[in-house]
Amino acid sequence: MALDLRHMKSGRGAGTNWFFVYTIPRELRGQPRFMTRNGKPMTKITESLGTADPHEARLRRDERVVYWNRQFRMLRDGPSEDDIREEAVEVYRATLKREATRPAWWGYKPPTTPEDYTRRLDNEIALYAYKEIADYCKRAGVLLEPGTEPYRKVGIEFIKAKIAAHAWGVQLPLPDGRWLRSSRGFGDLSGIDDQHLPPLRKSEPPVAVSERAPPLPPVPLSRRET
Repeated sequence: MALDLRHMKSGRGAGTNWFFVYTIPRELRGQPRFMTRNGKPMTKITESLGTADPHEARLRRDERVVYWNRQFRMLRDGPSEDDIREEAVEVYRATLKREATRPAWWGYKPPTTPEDYTRRLDNEIALYAYKEIADYCKRAGVLLEPGTEPYRKVGIEFIKAKIAAHAWGVQLPLPDGRWLRSSRGFGDLSGIDDQHLPPLRKSEPPVAVSERAPPLPPVPLSRRET
């Protein structure tokens, strides 16, 4: 049976790598991401698959098809809730890796007096999440403007991911005047301005869509309570 070599082409000569070739949707060819150095719209994406083995190349081809279909969808419709959550997972993992090598420091950052929630939120996003948001926008091909609700929505999720990963000194203001804070950088004083309110729920690591537990099957009618 012939191999499925769709969206693939071999290099010149024996033993050369296979290439992934994928057509860019016509409506996206004017996007800055798909322009040549000469300023002309690209019609195809061409990437080396990094292997001369056709079987391994097919597996990598399938991964690139999934990746680029997702990129095309986000360019057309913007990032979905699941897209933001997946990126929050990556922020969480990257923060865990970075914090594992950060030396301990017993400093203390004084709590902020509750003021205007939106102003405080924008300030914390600018401090702790703007680099990740800029990188995400660049890779996803979307434009999110600081000070807008979509930007804040992404920033909140990314800061929560960092707090769950115990990033040093990261904090997130809440609408009720309290702060959600990392366990590193604040010590026992992290909740000093929140003692008059009920305790906050612990910030949990984000879970990728592919890692969620499948829904339970419905109970047969004969077994339901009557």
